[in-house]
Amino acid sequence: MNAVLTSIHTPTPGLILKAKDGDAGSTPEEISVMVKNLLSPPHRLIVFLQQSSVEWSSSLWLPIIQEADPHMLRSIVVVSKFDNRVHV
Repeated sequence: MNAVLTSIHTPTPGLILKAKDGDAGSTPEEISVMVKNLLSPPHRLIVFLQQSSVEWSSSLWLPIIQEADPHMLRSIVVVSKFDNRVHV
């Protein structure tokens, strides 16, 4: 039996702490709920892109990913712009 892997990439908007001027005040919560809903199915692989310049302890995304995948069994963390951190 041949298996076919279906891969659908769903980029999400960035998490924000407060709404921008002109946006509804509920925008940050709406984005958070949408992302949590997208991450909740246990068959989904989570690919998380984080810039190396962002402190992980202050990341808005990490707690949401850990809530959806507490043991990080279906999560892949990709660190970008790592070359900016390496000093030769």
